[in-house]
Amino acid sequence: MTFPIGPFHPTLTEPLALHLALRGERVTGVDIRMGYLYRGVEPLAGRQDLDTMLAMVEHSCDTCGAGYRMALSMALEQLAAVTPSDYAVRVRTIFAEVERALARLWLLQEFGRIGDFGSLLTHAVEAREILFEACAQATGHRLFWEVAVPGGIHPLADLAAIGEILEDLLVHLDEIDRMLTPRGVVGRATTQIGTITAAMAATMGLTGLALRASGADDDLRIADPYAAYADLTDMFAKPALVLTGDVASRMRLAAHDVRVSLACVQALLDETGEGPDAVAFPPNAPVGEISLAFEATRGRAALFVRVEHAGQLSTAGWCDRLELHTPGEVNAGVIPIILNGAMLSDVPLILASLDVCVACTDL
Repeated sequence: MTFPIGPFHPTLTEPLALHLALRGERVTGVDIRMGYLYRGVEPLAGRQDLDTMLAMVEHSCDTCGAGYRMALSMALEQLAAVTPSDYAVRVRTIFAEVERALARLWLLQEFGRIGDFGSLLTHAVEAREILFEACAQATGHRLFWEVAVPGGIHPLADLAAIGEILEDLLVHLDEIDRMLTPRGVVGRATTQIGTITAAMAATMGLTGLALRASGADDDLRIADPYAAYADLTDMFAKPALVLTGDVASRMRLAAHDVRVSLACVQALLDETGEGPDAVAFPPNAPVGEISLAFEATRGRAALFVRVEHAGQLSTAGWCDRLELHTPGEVNAGVIPIILNGAMLSDVPLILASLDVCVACTDL
């Protein structure tokens, strides 16, 4: 028997099509099809002027785009040998961690919706709304904040608004953690399903939650610090969690990551100081090519830029090649493997817990 799910289905967070071969209620084969969100972001953005390119890269994903925009700004700065102010670097890092917290809360929210864990859904949604309101106060935008630019950042309205709500978020995180404990309602329902072993994760080259929940350490913020992460090494202590690679482990780690991101934000706000928003950036594109690895919200990512002619950044066509390699490109490969052998009733929870961003995979 073949059981289809998608490409549009209530148990999916984003469009993809699954055809599950079943023997009784157990999955014996998986065919997965993606591409329903393909927009041609890389070739389209690469032909634009700088401001439009930055906007298109950021708008490519509502939970990862700010990090992509920061990475593109950093790549161009390295090509042009331009160093932004310490203040601008810290502010960029603040919003990278705010985006990471929002992405993890989105995962917890959708997991609660799909699994019918009403309290998890409620607390995750309320925590996200608190963060969204603070971001709107700080930047003037609820989403797609347009913070990073080559040379620094856009001026902000009220950065202090971010710090004022951090304590409020901890109340919701305490409730989320309670539900995710081994004896909590979510923890009990998701233990020992969808397990990814450390050996499997390493063999497949997985990244993000899919890798780290198996007990492995892989985070470029620690291994190769960039932006302001060299000042935050104390924030990344190994979590005091029992991580066995199952769905419960991925959800507990997601909640832990929110706390780490908020701690990073608080530490950076305490040390932000003052400085220019941006330093002068050359009007012509810096000639050369660069590949930049960074830790996106869902794991290790890489950006490649090639500029062959020093055209004006304010005109279209100055970039000869733009590539963005996202965590979903590798993590999507584990879906048919991890679903094979699972019970049909567990498929939606396993799939959601893998945190594969289809929008990023289908750029």
